[in-house]
Amino acid sequence: MDLLIDLHCHILPYVDDGAENLDESLEMLRLQAEQNVGCVVLTPHSRTKMFETDDETIQQQFQRLRRETGRRKNMPELLLGREYFCDTAFMNRAAHQRLYTLGGSCTVLIEFSSRHPYDIVYERVDRLLDYGYRPLIAHVERYLWAHEDVERLLELSKLGACIQVNADSVLGRQGWKQKRFCRELMKKDLVDIIASDAHRAEWRVPNLGDCRAYVTRKM
Repeated sequence: MDLLIDLHCHILPYVDDGAENLDESLEMLRLQAEQNVGCVVLTPHSRTKMFETDDETIQQQFQRLRRETGRRKNMPELLLGREYFCDTAFMNRAAHQRLYTLGGSCTVLIEFSSRHPYDIVYERVDRLLDYGYRPLIAHVERYLWAHEDVERLLELSKLGACIQVNADSVLGRQGWKQKRFCRELMKKDLVDIIASDAHRAEWRVPNLGDCRAYVTRKM
């Protein structure tokens, strides 16, 4: 099979609630390779008063991890992005400085709180498009507004956003409700990307290969 690309994961060490150290990062990348992933976009969190690691530190850790993977065989290619919490502070930043996009593309990975009202989601997605970014909305299965009306995802897609769900949710590892919802979205062709959102080597682990096998069999 063709190698997979993971566009959303927390494998960069020391920067958020993902990999705790370099050894765990390397183990997670080994697991990615076992899942037939050939390219990993590292997307450490950026959220006010929670995950505020500065861009310089992110870049230093990225280069360090790339050097370590370069010394090992059969490791995935590494690219850099960030997962931005889409609050007011972030929107101000997006208006005035360049963001870390996914692998240097025009696509920026964003997340909202589970109870963000839809009108705010729509307005901020629209503004990011005006700023020249293509928003990729992370793990939409977590958002109340999406469960209330799945057609909102179609509206956001027509606006220019992309829609992502987590592999764990598709596989049912986050409960039957999330699994059923993701299946509904896929049947309606409302999912652009499935990503691992992997956080640790033994918890929320890399699983894209398992998810591809499941989707291929069931869908």
